[in-house]
Amino acid sequence: MAENPTAKLKEIISLYLERIKNEEFRFNLFFKLNSKQFFLFNIYESKKGFLKDYKGLQLTATKTFTNALEERDEYEHFGEIISNHPFLYGKFIKNSTLYIKNLYLHNLNIGVFEFIIKNDSINDEIKQILRELSAAMMPYFLDVYVEIRSDVAKRYFSINALNIIKNARPRTFYHSFRVSDLSIAIARQMDLDKKSQRNLCYAALIHDIGEMYIPREVFYKEGKLTKEEMDIIKEHPKNLKNIFAHNPIMDEIIEIAYYHHERMDGKGYYGYKKADIPMESRILALSETVDGLYTDRPGRKGFEINEIIAAIKSSAIDVFDEDVVKYAVDIIERYYDKREFNTSTLASINNIGKPVTVIASKEGKLIFIQGAIEYASNDIVGITFNESVDVNFSYNELIRIQFPFFDIIYDFKASVISSTDTSLNLMIKGASETTLSNLNVFWEFEAIAVPLKLSGKIMDSLESNKQFIKIYVQRFGSKSLSAKVTKSDIELCIGDTVLLKMKPLKDVITIPAVVSNIIDEFDHMVVYFEYFSLSENIDAKIHQAIYYKQSKQGNT
Repeated sequence: MAENPTAKLKEIISLYLERIKNEEFRFNLFFKLNSKQFFLFNIYESKKGFLKDYKGLQLTATKTFTNALEERDEYEHFGEIISNHPFLYGKFIKNSTLYIKNLYLHNLNIGVFEFIIKNDSINDEIKQILRELSAAMMPYFLDVYVEIRSDVAKRYFSINALNIIKNARPRTFYHSFRVSDLSIAIARQMDLDKKSQRNLCYAALIHDIGEMYIPREVFYKEGKLTKEEMDIIKEHPKNLKNIFAHNPIMDEIIEIAYYHHERMDGKGYYGYKKADIPMESRILALSETVDGLYTDRPGRKGFEINEIIAAIKSSAIDVFDEDVVKYAVDIIERYYDKREFNTSTLASINNIGKPVTVIASKEGKLIFIQGAIEYASNDIVGITFNESVDVNFSYNELIRIQFPFFDIIYDFKASVISSTDTSLNLMIKGASETTLSNLNVFWEFEAIAVPLKLSGKIMDSLESNKQFIKIYVQRFGSKSLSAKVTKSDIELCIGDTVLLKMKPLKDVITIPAVVSNIIDEFDHMVVYFEYFSLSENIDAKIHQAIYYKQSKQGNT
């Protein structure tokens, strides 16, 4: 079996750095993605070894790098380290010696390492060890570099392609993330290797990109399609191949996505049979079908979970891979029916590209910043803002982030690792109370929302105020709720303050809230409202409604 270059590189780093005795030091190794971005391979610290918490971060070039290595290949400095990323240095940020060295392969600068020691200088013996380490890493450095660059490129191509259709085909945009979530959950249950999971994730994100070429009147048609219209629909996997025809780095991804409408018995779009269809494609085909059945489509409501499970069970062998069905049924029951989410950590692979809302408290006010998840690794997440912001985030500042997971919005607590005016790197600290309070209650009832920006005075009778929006509450919790909102002339925006008036049981409840997230579903929006402080009386009424509804559903 071929050696794992990543494991071998770590082994070599440990072997050489363990030769440095009786010293306190850190060693940071970076791969260069471009002139402005670096990939943090790992941090090694004396007496601790590798610090896994921070591996995989993508960081903008620090001031230290740009200033120190502008006209030289190595740099040494004693004193305080000035950096955009103080977490890299920990207790070594002051009264330490920093040594930085560029790493070259065939005259190409592909990496940098930093060595920081609690001393006023670095002796010749340690420098010799670092020179030997640099040489020893090179046989494996290129393989790791190529693997990282390749994965980053696949990720960016997939995210950028999906973003192209965000406004033109919002239904496809959010559908792709849900399919990715389910596909990766199944793949993990089946114990597919990490590379296969990553490729499956990227394939799920772009599998329906070819729908851009389907005319809107066909794509959104209610009722049965004609044979000619169905033939147009069936072209979208081929359209996907054409879009990426001259991009060899995406070949593996396109191969998986291409078969997502094939069947085991050969009666799918293009007649491929089980032996021709990769396992990742078989998972994708089932996930695509499940989401298509579960969500509302033009002219019909989504199916119940028990109906979907019965349908895929009856289609095992002929339509779907039998093993995939077995694992999928367990996942569907846990996630869609019982809502047994693991909210203690961030599921990293399948969250890339998702729209995200950053929620922070500044000077006593909540601010909302929209962006997208650029990368995720373990409990680290990198966010790129949709536009530059004039907001200062301090190291270790606590904030919240919200992003879609399956058909809900996850709300996580996080601490700031580093930030710029266009990006944010965070350490996930666990799910917030807002997520946990909103998972288990599902029913629909009518309510109204009054955007306070449109009404200078809160009316005693809200129905008499014509500037209200009718909403249909779908999930109702003690901290927040989500509602279906028909598109109208009155537009809601993230950060808007509203007054909600509803009657979940016999009592009318009025709640001031803020719009924390919006998902565009073409003909309607799903809007998430987060309450401000509640009185004990209203909180009691909410819990009464929740417990009553759960007892009716047999969930208590």
